[in-house]
Amino acid sequence: MAGIGPILRLLGKLDRRDAFIAVFLAVQIALPLHYYMGYSDPYDERFAWRMFSPTRMARCSFQYVADDEVVRAGKEFHQAWLQIVQRGRRNVVEALAMAICDREGVEEVTLRLECRNVDGEVDKLASGGFNLCALGGL
Repeated sequence: MAGIGPILRLLGKLDRRDAFIAVFLAVQIALPLHYYMGYSDPYDERFAWRMFSPTRMARCSFQYVADDEVVRAGKEFHQAWLQIVQRGRRNVVEALAMAICDREGVEEVTLRLECRNVDGEVDKLASGGFNLCALGGL
């Protein structure tokens, strides 16, 4: 935080309108930078200017297995959530796994998740073998 002192002195020299504009612009720049620098989900493309990126066009296939039985996700979860999982959004993938873990009698949930990128490359994000109930996520 030592580098913020000169910025605060500069803002103190500006009139209120110019200071507001400077702070507003800084926030507009900092939010997306934080998203791209600090967030680790490569398939999360929520900002409008990234809507048509190749990452957004990736399609994922998934299969949850609860206690050695394939979960019929289409019967258990709303189609909107399944579409987000098909885009590979990690937080939704984990949330659905935790919802399956919370069912009575379920002790183990594994996941197979593969995403096919526009260039044809396939990313295997999860290949089963890990109990998501015990791990708490991917």
